[in-house]
Amino acid sequence: MTDEQKSRDRLIQERDAALVALRIAQQQWGLLTLDSEQEKHRLEQSLTGLSDANRHLSDVDRLRNQFFSHMNHELRTPLNSVIGFLEDTLEGLAGPLNPEQHRYLGHALGSAEHLLNVINEVLDLAFLESGKSLLTLQPAPISAVVEAAMAIMEPQMLKKGQILTVKQLDHFPPVLGDSAKLVQVMLNLLSNANKYTRDGGRIDVDAELDGGWLTVRVRDDGIGIRREDLPRLFEEFTPLAKSHLLPRPGTGLGLSITRRLVELHGGVIQVDSEPGQGSTFGFRVPLASSPA
Repeated sequence: MTDEQKSRDRLIQERDAALVALRIAQQQWGLLTLDSEQEKHRLEQSLTGLSDANRHLSDVDRLRNQFFSHMNHELRTPLNSVIGFLEDTLEGLAGPLNPEQHRYLGHALGSAEHLLNVINEVLDLAFLESGKSLLTLQPAPISAVVEAAMAIMEPQMLKKGQILTVKQLDHFPPVLGDSAKLVQVMLNLLSNANKYTRDGGRIDVDAELDGGWLTVRVRDDGIGIRREDLPRLFEEFTPLAKSHLLPRPGTGLGLSITRRLVELHGGVIQVDSEPGQGSTFGFRVPLASSPA
């Protein structure tokens, strides 16, 4: 084979190799173009789906807000009126009652108050879960917080003949918190102690400093809580205690709401309890300024 023939054959081979490479490139480009169009279509479908989902969630949120607004105005407001009329009637403002009538109306008042408590807890939980619960943080004396909660709980504790002792709290520096929310935390813990402590039982409140934090504790000598139940204590709708001390079961929301309120302050809540030995609930919140 002459050099000319060799050169021609080499050029043919190179041409054929180039054509093969071109065909492969064309095929790959076509596939890439197709894949790109498919990805674009899938992306557009995903965006449409997300947009529809967002609209659906917005509708659900709007309906939920409307529902809880109706609960507030259509249930809580008239129920407060019912409770007020029952209280006035039991006090004799509508005329004298015989013992049987007084007993029946007393049961009705207790049921109405229980229903109002359930509605309040459900609304509180919904408000917290919506993420709209904002705190007004300012220096708050813990003594004032405890006194406000005690004033509300005093009638229930007197009714059961319970002894409430509070160690001196005036000397503690103020905490950084929302006074109204902290009163609710304290009120929930005192109410819990009141419910699960026998008539004539004892409830103690104290506090201690821990660096830049203040821990407030509520102790009772009530029925206590089983150790295996403690991890579920702060879960929603988990009333753990079933006792003759309670005329009707709770919703299991009170402690869950309390935990959320404490955590909104950047704090933590803890519990220590033994069956038959009572319970100690403590919540830890930051001081308004670090101690010197």
